[in-house]
Amino acid sequence: MSGHSTELFSDIIVGHGELWSAQMLSSVVRKKGVDCQWMDTRDVLIVNPTSANQVDPDFVESEMRLEKWFSQSPSKTIVATGFRASTPQTPQNIPTTLKRDGSDFSAAIMGALFRAGQVTIWTDVDGVYSADPRKVMQYDIPIVIRNILNLSAPGTMICRPSIDENEGSQHLDSPVKGFATIDNVALVNVEGTGMAGVLGTASSIFSAVKDVGANVIMISQASSEHSVCFAVPEKEVEAVAEALQSRFLHALDAGRLSQFVA
Repeated sequence: MSGHSTELFSDIIVGHGELWSAQMLSSVVRKKGVDCQWMDTRDVLIVNPTSANQVDPDFVESEMRLEKWFSQSPSKTIVATGFRASTPQTPQNIPTTLKRDGSDFSAAIMGALFRAGQVTIWTDVDGVYSADPRKVMQYDIPIVIRNILNLSAPGTMICRPSIDENEGSQHLDSPVKGFATIDNVALVNVEGTGMAGVLGTASSIFSAVKDVGANVIMISQASSEHSVCFAVPEKEVEAVAEALQSRFLHALDAGRLSQFVA
């Protein structure tokens, strides 16, 4: 009615689809004669918000709650809601969500809590892609792998190659027109699944670099947003690495960032 809502109210509303689908699926499974219970993960999964778009799981508290839940509802098959969790507030837990990619995230978290040997993500594509195949594959856009040190080699084309009707063979125009080199340069790679979609990550990285007076020569970021790579003078790389370790200490401990490679 008002045209807007608070984040808490939105978190409560958007998770109802998971509640309904988990109950319906568990009912269907039970009708098939399988011992099955549905789980409202708000009662089990506890997370601590770190920003508007990110939360950190509290595995210790969540594991204790899982043991309590399972002791009250033992079952061979559990259908758990995805995307939903709670924050450890008093007097009662406050519902929240796992933000972007929350359903896959909740599957991985529950797999860890259950000590699962494998987590399977069911989706609508044939594997893990670097781009949305529903947008890319319809145009038959090829991926060409070339050797920059041997430009005369034809390379390898992935996807349906274009065929030269006259010659009856693949014909690949070289996309490389030239290259440059800079001596005494070090590459720094900051990576972690917790970087995707988080506002201000790049700003924090290069703010730390600026604080030590290092000069950034080149910047590269993958479309997945899971890593940022940049080049600095070799003599400045140790100071940069120490600054990043200090700036992102909490993120490293929480597992949002996996490592810094220099």
